[in-house]
Amino acid sequence: MRYKASLQRADRNSCDSGNPSFVHLAADIGGTKTNLALFVEEDERFELIAEERLATRAVAGPEQLLADFLRRHGRQPVSAGIGVAGTVAAGEAHAVNLPWTIRQTELRRQLGIPHLHLLNDLAAMAYSVPFLREDQKARLLPGEEDAQAPIGLIAAGTGLGQALLVREDGHLRVLASEGGHRDFAPTTPQQWRLAEHLRHRYGHVSTERVLSGQGLLDLHHFLLAEEGIVPPDWLVQAAAAGNAAPVTDHALAGTDAACLRSALLFTAVYGAEAGNLALQYLAAGGIYLGGGIAPKLLPLLRQSAFAAAFRDKGRLRPLLARVPVWCITDTRAPLIGAARYAAVRARSS
Repeated sequence: MRYKASLQRADRNSCDSGNPSFVHLAADIGGTKTNLALFVEEDERFELIAEERLATRAVAGPEQLLADFLRRHGRQPVSAGIGVAGTVAAGEAHAVNLPWTIRQTELRRQLGIPHLHLLNDLAAMAYSVPFLREDQKARLLPGEEDAQAPIGLIAAGTGLGQALLVREDGHLRVLASEGGHRDFAPTTPQQWRLAEHLRHRYGHVSTERVLSGQGLLDLHHFLLAEEGIVPPDWLVQAAAAGNAAPVTDHALAGTDAACLRSALLFTAVYGAEAGNLALQYLAAGGIYLGGGIAPKLLPLLRQSAFAAAFRDKGRLRPLLARVPVWCITDTRAPLIGAARYAAVRARSS
């Protein structure tokens, strides 16, 4: 079934004067929340026409979640990109924090969407990168962008995701990664002590043990212990809830000096790992920071700790000085990428 013909049949009401508008469904399914959106494509421009945020576990399964959303908005898309926070292989998505196994073929049949594709949530975000407007990202470090070189994506949030975006024969391709689980590489005496602190608690210390929401909480507890400061009640409550937001809030507001020191240490580790990603893949197309933490810490990421750690690579420092770095500020990026991915796959089928 060709893309335009099938899409015209799926969305006859959107056609006018032979110029159809193509409807795409995008989803970003996480362990606690799911973001859903419908986009209309006209002349390769994508316009958001509907968006919802729902509790993932409030429904029995993904087919109900998606079907109810489409029913509420009265649109039947021909393509769908479903981003899932977990591993996607052979048309199946497996996520530790989800109560379901999501199968691509079953969703296609149940929803009646012929061009429905599952993809990892970070891959979905990566596919958005070439289409982000200037107001959807913020530059952290200047550089000389190489339009033909790979682009690296690193995203700290609930966990730490990494991905690579490459161009092959004029097409975009995302290479998935579990690089967030590789060994944490301390770069200062304080970070070595932090690694030892985490090793006693967790055993293996991955980079995600530091660069994540829980990692920021653990980092802050480590710093307080080193400085002989008793954790305040608000921190004990935040830690019990797994909520690192109070640490960043106090750091940005300047209301807690220890929180500021913790946040700056966090940004230094973030910078070092982003620089490692740029070196590993020669990502001269740029490095992008995604996830929920980077936009919130944007004022601190623009300070010297992040930049110094990003470029502190010995003899290869001049190479890192040429790599530009951005922060993705639009929370819809995974939805934009999922819709774009689905549209491209539909055209090629």
